[in-house]
Amino acid sequence: MTLYKFLRADLVSPYARHQWAKWEWLDVEGELEMCKNGIHVCRPQDLVYWIDAELWEMETRGEVLQGGDKLCVRSARPLHRIETWHEKSARLFTADCAEDVLHIFEAYRPTDLRPREVITAARRYAVGEIDAAALAAAGATALTVVGDTALTTAGAAAGDVARAAAGATAWAAAGPGDAALAAAWATAGDAARRWQTARARRWQTARLLGVLGIEAQP
Repeated sequence: MTLYKFLRADLVSPYARHQWAKWEWLDVEGELEMCKNGIHVCRPQDLVYWIDAELWEMETRGEVLQGGDKLCVRSARPLHRIETWHEKSARLFTADCAEDVLHIFEAYRPTDLRPREVITAARRYAVGEIDAAALAAAGATALTVVGDTALTTAGAAAGDVARAAAGATAWAAAGPGDAALAAAWATAGDAARRWQTARARRWQTARLLGVLGIEAQP
């Protein structure tokens, strides 16, 4: 199985802040413990949970712990960067994730177009149709709905999409606006995660997985 790791720019770990070096092994000592001691890597189905600026194919060796959304390994090294994952594909993927759950919000507030508008702005920025100022204005519009269920969908799609795609964009698209909406979101949460993972394999990020010969799982 091909394994991966999302990193920040220039091979920096997003949490441990470790500076990786291409092709150089990193080893950990002591007992492996998930989230406490070890090196975390992703299986293809885990990618949507950990999205960040750069995606690297990893080689591992030694002991492995299985986690629900990652593996914890004794030793690993980055082999090469997956070049088809970049700012543009991250923004487009995030917009897709946000739009996929937008129907939950719009079923309760059909006249509020702010989330849809900012998702559109995020896509237009990604393909070069609007500039950063226009995108910032769209994000500012989203921030006028603080405490509103539109906030996270709109703000994440317009903001730091490389990181938001796996988290706030789709998970909190409905948010804690009211009891009925929150209940609808609770029901839809697992399905949204499954959709994100499938989408990651089928479209934007599918190109980055497809070049490695990884097929979507049902």
